[in-house]
Amino acid sequence: MSVAPNVFADVENARQNADVIIRFFADVLACRAPEAAMRFLAADYRDEDPAPGDTGDAVGVVDKLTALWAAFPDGTFDLLDVVAAEDRVFARSTFTGTQTGAFGALPASGRAVSIGFFDLYVVVDGRIAGHRHLFDQVGMMQQLGGSALSPH
Repeated sequence: MSVAPNVFADVENARQNADVIIRFFADVLACRAPEAAMRFLAADYRDEDPAPGDTGDAVGVVDKLTALWAAFPDGTFDLLDVVAAEDRVFARSTFTGTQTGAFGALPASGRAVSIGFFDLYVVVDGRIAGHRHLFDQVGMMQQLGGSALSPH
């Protein structure tokens, strides 16, 4: 993360949950360390938006991130905003990188992307218990020169 994100939390517990997500971005996403994700994920973690063929559990997160950095080895997430209330934490970020490896069915293109991400996390007892996200899938495929249908 190049700049500290804007953080908004309604109570201290929500601020602690926001801090979990900020650390996740710093220790996992900024370091391109997918195996470190396991330290942040609850044993019963559920991904509400798993990639096709993904297990939707913590192992699926590691697999998804490993595949992302295989395709975009220079990829970075810039965390912009974090909003927390109770056990929900919303994070807005931008992913930038150059596709030098296969991304799903798309062969390496050598093209750079800049994509907005919107993630909603559920944090329970200091661990990420759930996740759902939206990102500019159409924009990503256009930037990569592919169709709007992506490997998620």
